[in-house]
Amino acid sequence: MISAFLIISITIGSLSALSYLQVKDEISGAYTDVMDQTDGMIREAMVLVMGGWPSIDEEMYADPTAIIERHIINASGSSKPDTRTLEQQLGELYGSSAEISVDVVDVIDLPDAAKFGRVWPEWQESSTNDGEISRSAYILMPGGMYLLSIQIRLPEDEKIPALYQYYTVRRAQEINPMLESVRVFDSDGHFVMDFTEPRNSSDETIPPTVLEEILITGSDTGTADPATHTTTRYLMIDAGPESREPWIVAVTYNLQKQYEEINAVLMLNLATCLLGIFFGAFVILGLLRYIGRPINAIVDDVEIIARGDLDHRIRETDGLEFSRLEQSINLMVRHLKETIERLKESEETVRIYSGNLEGMVEKRTEQLQLANEEVNLYIDILLHDINNANTMTLAYLELLKEDLSGEQRQYAEHALQGAKKSVAIIKNVGTIRKTYENETALRPIRLDPVIREEIARRPDITIHYEGTGAVVLADDLLGEVFANLIINSRNHGGAETEVWIRVRKEEDGIEVIVEDNGPGIPDTLKPKVFERFTRGQSRSPGTGLGLHICRSLVTWYGGAIRAEDRLAGHPEGGASIRFTLNDLPP
Repeated sequence: MISAFLIISITIGSLSALSYLQVKDEISGAYTDVMDQTDGMIREAMVLVMGGWPSIDEEMYADPTAIIERHIINASGSSKPDTRTLEQQLGELYGSSAEISVDVVDVIDLPDAAKFGRVWPEWQESSTNDGEISRSAYILMPGGMYLLSIQIRLPEDEKIPALYQYYTVRRAQEINPMLESVRVFDSDGHFVMDFTEPRNSSDETIPPTVLEEILITGSDTGTADPATHTTTRYLMIDAGPESREPWIVAVTYNLQKQYEEINAVLMLNLATCLLGIFFGAFVILGLLRYIGRPINAIVDDVEIIARGDLDHRIRETDGLEFSRLEQSINLMVRHLKETIERLKESEETVRIYSGNLEGMVEKRTEQLQLANEEVNLYIDILLHDINNANTMTLAYLELLKEDLSGEQRQYAEHALQGAKKSVAIIKNVGTIRKTYENETALRPIRLDPVIREEIARRPDITIHYEGTGAVVLADDLLGEVFANLIINSRNHGGAETEVWIRVRKEEDGIEVIVEDNGPGIPDTLKPKVFERFTRGQSRSPGTGLGLHICRSLVTWYGGAIRAEDRLAGHPEGGASIRFTLNDLPP
């Protein structure tokens, strides 16, 4: 909700600011256009005056009615008006060359006075052969007792700049009320005349920096006074090569009304912005009350339920969505309560079953322990008593074979081989038993003495070995790996089989390679050769346990074993058994 309030406030504030700036630009543009038009009127009048009149006609004379009217309005109703002030003002307007006379005549002295009873005068124009122009009028004074007789005579060469400019400024002020003053300065910046106040005899001068900018650039410029809200535009007037030196006209505008309008727009936009923000806050507070109160009630009820009171119900609140939420929570709590009750029932069942199961497990464990002891007893009998019997049998068969000859000697030889096979089986069983029970602990063992000891036990087999200085982690059964691999090569390759044993250091430990030049291992048999009772395709006297024992021991030592070809891609070229052992860390 706070984010929504911030978004609304920022949006309303931005729109208000944009609206204010847009209206401000429009107001400023409108006032600038009016000032440009006013400057144009004044510039045009100044050019006409400075350039001289092509001819003097009625249109070029300004009507002094406004001045006379103001003078009449200020006069008393029954007393004669003061003609000296009026003559002075008209003289200042028409110039020093004009002859002006103002007289007051009693109405009773004029027999045809009724025809002059008009509110506004009708000026009479006349001219002489020498170019003099005369203007005259009769004006009825308020109260109807007196007539004001006015005559104005202008010589031929009089161009009436003051009068023309004065009324030009008057018309400009009617169009643009902001126009405050129009003052004329010469090219040196000295004051010449004031068209808005002809009687002004100020010694004002144009600021040096402004005068320098006008004369150097030859263009108009302007200054502003924020304190009085006035701006002065300096117009450079040049009527052409035949005219006098340029004049500078300072046109001053009072922009107080513009500032007031802009401030009014600012206050209006500010009020609109604050009202919008207040309304947005009011809406958000209403939403918080409408949404927050039901949510808080639901949260309170949920906390009560969470503390374990599953019989507590969610209170009903206003709003369809909240009603659906309340129903959903009540339904969920009801299902949860039912589930807890079922779990309690199941827990009791499990507890009873667990008690029975523990008794069954203990009983089964005792049975397995007794069975294991019985198996170990049988294995001990097998390893001890049967092995002793086999030892005696081997001894007697050796003696019997020496006393026999011919076919009987062959029978004795077969019996001797059978007895040796029985001894090998008993030995393998003992090795497998030790492997599964993990009775031994791994320790550092020098690999070279183990290999040479197994080679010495097989003088009837040609074995090639160069020696090694490797030390690996193993136990006393490590020799069984080499013994089984050597016997496996002899059993499958025959008496002419040769065996090669190599040891090399790899990144992950020690790799041992035992190869022979026997019949090799087919590709289809390589994945299964280390399984129990798996035998090759030859009719060898093996038991099928030798390679299985090798894999069990290598795995116990933390290594891996695999079967490959001695010559890659040629299984018939002999077998290669490779296994890895962990060496001691440096």
